[in-house]
Amino acid sequence: MQTNGVTPRRWLELCNPALSAVITQRLGSDAWVGDLDLLAGLAKHADDPELQAQWAAAKRANKVAQVAYIKAQTGVTVSPDVMWDIQVKRIHEYKRQLLNILGIVYRYKQMKAMTPAQRAACVPRVCMVGGKAYATYLQAKRIVKLVNAVGAVVNSDPEIGDLLKVLFIPNYNGALPVHAHCCRPLTRPPASERRREAHPSLRAVAAHQHRRHGGERHQQHEVLHERLLDYRHPGRRKRGDPRLRGP
Repeated sequence: MQTNGVTPRRWLELCNPALSAVITQRLGSDAWVGDLDLLAGLAKHADDPELQAQWAAAKRANKVAQVAYIKAQTGVTVSPDVMWDIQVKRIHEYKRQLLNILGIVYRYKQMKAMTPAQRAACVPRVCMVGGKAYATYLQAKRIVKLVNAVGAVVNSDPEIGDLLKVLFIPNYNGALPVHAHCCRPLTRPPASERRREAHPSLRAVAAHQHRRHGGERHQQHEVLHERLLDYRHPGRRKRGDPRLRGP
């Protein structure tokens, strides 16, 4: 797979440095960041107990950090040693957050119908939903309210305990997918910014693009301003208004 490296840099190298370090150590270099086909080299180490231990340790450390974030955002304490089922994306009916929460309700009802012995055989799970939507999107608000309502019931059920937790992570922003999917806060600038610092030529290109796009926006603003003046003062062009610009 040939990419420009944005995906592995953003969602693995930057967001998950612990796991990235394990991969780099095993492959002998960080060239995999720009060529994901190199990750196939991990296959020969798949049965190595040491790699498995390093991999699990990196994932658990990230989940421990996420536990503190969840506690601060929702007030709910979850375990880092259970399965995490995460859906963080724009809230929309076709994104199926509603289907997800209905599946969680079904799972909860099935667990409630079990005997204590049957329930003990269930895999503990934390279900997290997060995302954003337009302020006027009523259905999205209903979905968010439903997730919180289901969480209020499930999380306070003593029979279920830690076997099932349901959370809506509030205040979606650019760092939330990093927290949720990689379980680590953004403590460094984005990879693109770090590369601009390393390469002055890229800084110059970025500055040029900013000036060019900024100039285009300014021109668009001027055109709109002139059209507004024409609308308010239909005869100004005939009078030879000295402020006339454009066509």
